[in-house]
Amino acid sequence: MRKIVLLDLDSTLLQVDMDQFLKHYLGRLQAFAPPEWRAALIPNLLASTQLMIADDDATRLCADVFWDDFSQRMGEKREHLEPYFDRFYREDYVALAELVQEKEATPRLLRWLGDNDYSIVIATNPLFPPLAIEHRLVWAGAAMSDYDYLRVTHYENSHASKPHPAYYVEILAQVGYQPSDAVMVGDDWGNDMLPAMSLGMATYWITSEGGNEVPDEEKRPDGQGSLAEFLALCQDGWLERI
Repeated sequence: MRKIVLLDLDSTLLQVDMDQFLKHYLGRLQAFAPPEWRAALIPNLLASTQLMIADDDATRLCADVFWDDFSQRMGEKREHLEPYFDRFYREDYVALAELVQEKEATPRLLRWLGDNDYSIVIATNPLFPPLAIEHRLVWAGAAMSDYDYLRVTHYENSHASKPHPAYYVEILAQVGYQPSDAVMVGDDWGNDMLPAMSLGMATYWITSEGGNEVPDEEKRPDGQGSLAEFLALCQDGWLERI
């Protein structure tokens, strides 16, 4: 069986400074809100997001954890709040595209994996609705309409988020692969590498130019480097050797 390849999105397939991106994202989200929500919106959003990250209840979708808490904090029903977010992602979120860059290696990697019959999962932290993730995939040159992904995680189809190992367990159960048949590719040591390693998955750590020092010498990824270097390794048969 060929290995399944799980690919993180932000700072892996998509070049983005997440601190700057989140700053502008939150600013635009607040400005887009009705005046009566603006003061409370961002503090409550951040608190509910942290609760969603902490929760790994296998019976509750991430979206439900978020909305149950957020609507209570805001004193509004979910059905009143959710349409505002939906309009934001359709009308205003797209302006954030100017803060990101497509990596030249991304479409090349995806085409190569597809041409060589490797299954692909977009394993991005499921803290956003599908539309937000679809936009970022387009910005990365990895649009859902262009590639046959086995799964794209978002907060409406996931019961745990990173760094919970349960996030990866759920993905593999959904797609029918064992951890020993999976490779996780991502830039974040704590969110991507450690939980995948803990399950026995192979790992490739996307590092900055010049490489990063491994935080724990006893836990080393199977490979590390740029996305372009990962593609070169794949073309050299690395996925079949690990």
